[in-house]
Amino acid sequence: MEKFSNWRDGPTGIHPLLPPKAKSVSVFGYIIKFVIGPIISIIRVPIILILTALLIIFNIIARSIPIGWLSRMICRFFDIIIGRIILLCMGFIQLDEFTETLSRSKVASGSIDQCTRKDIIICNHSSYVDIIYLCYKFSPTFAIPPNDEKNLNENIGKLIPLTLGRALENSIYSPIQLSSKSVDTNKLVESIQSSWNGPLVIFPEGTTSNGQGLLDISPIFPSQSQSQSQSQFNTFKEISANKLSIHVIGLSYHYGIYSPCYSSVGNVFLHLFLVCCQISNSIQIHYLSRSCMPPPPKQSQLSQYINNNGLSDENEWFDQLFKSLSSLINTRRTKITNNDKLSFISKWKGYKVDYSSKKSN
Repeated sequence: MEKFSNWRDGPTGIHPLLPPKAKSVSVFGYIIKFVIGPIISIIRVPIILILTALLIIFNIIARSIPIGWLSRMICRFFDIIIGRIILLCMGFIQLDEFTETLSRSKVASGSIDQCTRKDIIICNHSSYVDIIYLCYKFSPTFAIPPNDEKNLNENIGKLIPLTLGRALENSIYSPIQLSSKSVDTNKLVESIQSSWNGPLVIFPEGTTSNGQGLLDISPIFPSQSQSQSQSQFNTFKEISANKLSIHVIGLSYHYGIYSPCYSSVGNVFLHLFLVCCQISNSIQIHYLSRSCMPPPPKQSQLSQYINNNGLSDENEWFDQLFKSLSSLINTRRTKITNNDKLSFISKWKGYKVDYSSKKSN
C-alpha cells in the first residue's frame, strides 16, 4: 500500500509490517475456504480462547507458589498439556523441530531439547503462535527491549521481562514498552540463574513482524563499563567462559491460504478465525547447530573497545548471532525498528500520533 511506503525498508524493498496477503487457491481450495473452513473454525476458536485464558491463569497460579521446584513442575504440567491442545486446535498437528547448520562442511550438533531452565534463547517473533509454542516447549520468562526511544542505542543492555499474559498482549497489540520498566540484562539473567522461572526467551526485535523480514534489533548486552558499575554478574563473561549457554531458534510458518503471522494490525479475532479455517498449519522450528554458533570474543579481549559499527564487542557478537538467525530461517534483516512500528500502527488506525523519526505522507 502506497500510504504505508514510509515503513518499507529501503535497502531490501521489504515491508515487514503489512499483513500478509492470502494465497490464491484452486476450486477445491475455495470450497475449503468458504464452506468447510468456517465450520471448523467456529468450533475451534471458542475452545482456543477458553484454553488460552486457562493457560494464563494456571501460569500465574503456578508461578506464585513459593517452592521453586514445585512451581516449575506444576507450570510445566499445565503448559505442556494446555499449550499442545491449543496448537492442535489451531491446526498445528505436527511440530517440525530440527537442527540446522549454515555450512555443508559442518556437522549438525545439539538439539532444541538440550535447552535448560538456566539458558538464554534468542528467537525471532512473527505471531502470537510463537508465544504458545514457546510456552508449551519451555515455560520460559519472556523478555523484549523497550520501544519508546527512536535511537536503539538509547536502551543498550536493557530488557523488559514479560509474563505469559503480557507476552501475548505484546504480540497482539504491540503497545508502548517504556524504558522505565526495563531492567539491566545482567540482573535479569542473574535472577533467572538463581530461580526456577527460566529459561529466558529474548525477542531482540521487540515485537512481531509479518514474517517477510526481520526487524532491526537493540543492543541487549551492557557495555563493559555498564556491567562493572551496575552488577557483579556479567552475562557475556559467563557465555565466554561456557558457564552459560545461549541458543538460537528460528520459527517459520507454512500455510495453505492464510498466514499465521500477525503484525498487530487488523482484527486479531478475525485473523485467528481465518487461521483456524485451515484444516492444518505447519510450524518449523529451526535450531542453530552448536557448531555454527559465532564464537564470542575471549575474555581477555573484552574491553571498552568500539568497533566500526559503533557497537561494543558484546553487541557486535550478538549482531553476528542475529545474522545467523536470519540465515537460519532464510529471512532478510531490515532497518525498521520496534519504535517505527508504533507509528505504523498509529497510521493504520487513522491516528495522528507519530512515535518515530519517519514522517507519514
